[in-house]
Amino acid sequence: MLDLGVEVHSELAAELSSMVLQTLQHAEAWRSLTLAGGSFPENLSQIDKHRLTRLPRLEWRLFAEVCSEAADAGLHMPTFGDYAVAHPDPTSADIDPRVMSISAGLRYTIDGEWLVAKGGLYKGTGRSLGGAAAIPWPR
Repeated sequence: MLDLGVEVHSELAAELSSMVLQTLQHAEAWRSLTLAGGSFPENLSQIDKHRLTRLPRLEWRLFAEVCSEAADAGLHMPTFGDYAVAHPDPTSADIDPRVMSISAGLRYTIDGEWLVAKGGLYKGTGRSLGGAAAIPWPR
């Protein structure tokens, strides 16, 4: 597994990934070779509530680019791995779940992007809505 972590946004990540694929010895004998990464934001505080927001899925775009180059060069094709709809480092934020505010939300993967929706305050100080925070807002 070649895990790029959160560094999938850099041009260097694409170059290094391609270089690794080109220099692997006996890669055709391997059962699998996975290129993984995660570019999902650490938090969604900048996402507007009651709106659908598209976020770029950089690791998927990088994977497609690397696969295209590997196919052109006749190299072993990698498989894809990511951290789904979460930031790859769960310890990056200093969170105390006893006092944190949580908004209802939806995170969905689409081609090359994530589709993210935030609802109202599910739990926290102020007017917490509980399950009603996830009910669709007026159109």
